[in-house]
Amino acid sequence: MDQTEMFEAERLRLVRIASRVLDDHAEAEDVVQQAWLRLDATDAEIDNLAAWLTTVTTRLRLDRLRSRTPVPTRRTRAYRSHPHSSRRLCPGRGGSAWSPAPNAAPRAH
Repeated sequence: MDQTEMFEAERLRLVRIASRVLDDHAEAEDVVQQAWLRLDATDAEIDNLAAWLTTVTTRLRLDRLRSRTPVPTRRTRAYRSHPHSSRRLCPGRGGSAWSPAPNAAPRAH
């Protein structure tokens, strides 16, 4: 059995491995295709092809997962100011109720 046939025999298992974490079949197929490209490009002697493909697929899926997960840049403030008022949104009520800003003076009408 040549390398291509051995890869095709493992393809379905590799797609399932990638799909479990990525939750996207098309993205899992892309990861497995990248694993094939790495296999095709390597000149190394591979003793256990199934284990090698599993390792490469697992690393590629984690790389893909990291690339789509945004890294938080900073924390947002608990209160958001309304642009036309000295009041702030009350975070305890989902931002739907108004409460006076802590240092707001009463408004003259």
